[in-house]
Amino acid sequence: LTMLCRPWLTAVVVLLALGAGSQAERMCRDAKCALAISIVRAHRAFTSADGRFAFKSQSTFPVMSKDGDIWEGEFQGVRGRFPSDAVDEISVFLSNPKYVVPLDKELQEQQDKEFGTKPEASDGDMSAEEKAALAEKQRIQAEQEQFLVEQKERLLQQEQKEKQHHLEQQELLEKQKQQQQQ
Repeated sequence: LTMLCRPWLTAVVVLLALGAGSQAERMCRDAKCALAISIVRAHRAFTSADGRFAFKSQSTFPVMSKDGDIWEGEFQGVRGRFPSDAVDEISVFLSNPKYVVPLDKELQEQQDKEFGTKPEASDGDMSAEEKAALAEKQRIQAEQEQFLVEQKERLLQQEQKEKQHHLEQQELLEKQKQQQQQ
């Protein structure tokens, strides 16, 4: 089982090293950014430009993703992005999040408007060589993602086989005990 994990972990490291091309990314604890990375306490108030996400000084809430100095948190049932310098981490669950999750277009636009950030160059700003390199990088990333999915499936199948084998061994031992008692 340990031997199966190692190629998968190596592939994750390679995938993280390559990144996701020109699309902006965030680091998460899981692939859907559903698990908290840390808990923070605000040392100043913050309200997003559209007013949908806000917290007061001393508010405590979980951080779900990090994108450099811009983090995503959830406060009073609302998710939003905020500058990391508005908060202090008080409890860290995972200091180096391992999942690279692309920002969807809406989140990227909100971030650009809110914080004046921009993703890397768009396709229109790239030379033919840069576009080809990006396409190759994305192709490799897609292959690696497929490899990870297949490796995870193999790992789960192996775990199921081991559990089944263990159950069969237990049943066999139980039958042998019963036969010895008779």
